[in-house]
This record gives sequence, structure tokens and C-alpha cells, in this order.
Amino acid sequence: MENLEEKVITLEKELLIAQQQIVKSENKAVMIKEKMTELEQFPEIAKMNAMLDYELKMARQFIASGAFPGKTPEQAYVIINAGKVLGLQPMQALGQLYVVNGNIGFWGAGLVAQLAKHGVKFTYENETANGVTVKATYEGETYSEIVKDSDQILTKSKAMTFAKKNKMRFHGVRMIANFYLAHLLNGISVWEPDDIEASKELQKGEEYFDLKEMIENCETLEQLDKIMIDHKKVLTSPKNIDLLSLYGQVRKEFELTESI
Repeated sequence: MENLEEKVITLEKELLIAQQQIVKSENKAVMIKEKMTELEQFPEIAKMNAMLDYELKMARQFIASGAFPGKTPEQAYVIINAGKVLGLQPMQALGQLYVVNGNIGFWGAGLVAQLAKHGVKFTYENETANGVTVKATYEGETYSEIVKDSDQILTKSKAMTFAKKNKMRFHGVRMIANFYLAHLLNGISVWEPDDIEASKELQKGEEYFDLKEMIENCETLEQLDKIMIDHKKVLTSPKNIDLLSLYGQVRKEFELTESI
């Protein structure tokens, strides 16, 4: 009797699995039919969708290789397609372009390589530890940019602490490209994420940095609270969310110290 019951249970499980497989097969058949209809009625759309699937798959494979750390498959897809406009192969695009916060731009070496394809030649003159003169020659015209390590964007750049020479050279290249050769870059940004962040900091103004220093150097909770009272409008401004976060962090440290 037990054997019979066990056989019934086993058969019921097998029936359930078979039914599930039938449903999967039916769903797959519907999908195939829809794709065939799409191919017949909208060949151009079908072609575009097939290309999209292929490019997304390729992007996933590039990222899975580990050769491009810090990028998502979606970012890789965007970079590869931006590279197409510039005549770059996928590997070239992934090495020369970046995507940060929706912004597509060139890394320094990638920018030089792209401009060189159009016949732009760069020279670096009067180079010292504190500056360089970057010159670019294109179609008989020469453009120059004097770069000093005291330039505002450079003083805020993290790259100046470990790659000063290259950062100053590339800064000159970017300035020339931005003002004189942007038409060769199909709308791709010449600025690196480091430059963009430095520019944002400069836009915050002197009051922002004065307050940041005041908060960091507070010695008592009373001093910190007085800063909030005197500068509440600036501290609670949406554009200064990081300043408010710093205030909260320092206040928490004071409260923890007092509770011990």
C-alpha cells in the first residue's frame, strides 16, 4: 500500500514538472512567433533590436573579463556606442572614454590620440616642475596654452599629487581642445571627472570653504551649534549637502565623546 502511495506521489511530481515544461515551451513558442512577426513586418526594428542584444552581450563580456574595472555593462554599452561616432573600436573606446554621472568624456591620453587622428600635433615647451606651455598645430594654425600649477582647477585636482607632469600637460591639451578644436570631438567632453569635481568645488565659493574649515576646527559642541545658528541658510542649502553632512558627522562625534 505504501509503495502504491509513493508511486502516486512520484507520478504527481513528474506530472507537475511536465506541466511546467509545457508552459515554458508555450511561452517560448509565443516569443519566437512574436520575433518572427517582427522580422516580417518591421525588419528595420528587428535589425536594431538584434544589434542592441548583440552589443549588450558584448559589453557584458568585456566587463566580465575584468579588464575594465569600475564600469558596469550599461556604461560599457554607452561608451562603445559613443566610440562608434568617433571611429573607435570597442576596446579603444573602453580605454579612452569614461561615463560618470551621465557625462561621457575623454581620458587625457584618449583625447590626445583622438586629436592626433585628425592631424593635430602637440609639443610641450618651457616645462618645469611648476608649469608647461602646451602647443597644438592643426591645418597651419598653432594654438598655445600656458599652464601653471597654481591654476585654480589644478590646485583642486587630486591627480596633481601623483601625476603632476601629465596632469599639467593634459590640462593644456584640454584647454586648447575646448576652445579651438571641439568640432573634432563630436560633442564628447574634454574634461575628466577630476576636473569636473574641481570645477564644482570652485563654484561653491569662499564662504563654503570658510565654513568647512570652521566646522573641522571646532573644539566644542557649543561652537559647532553657533555655526549652525549663524550660517543656517548656507548649511541647509541643497547645493551644500556635503557641508551639512560634515556638520552632522562632527556633531555626532562630540555627542559620543560627551556620553563617555
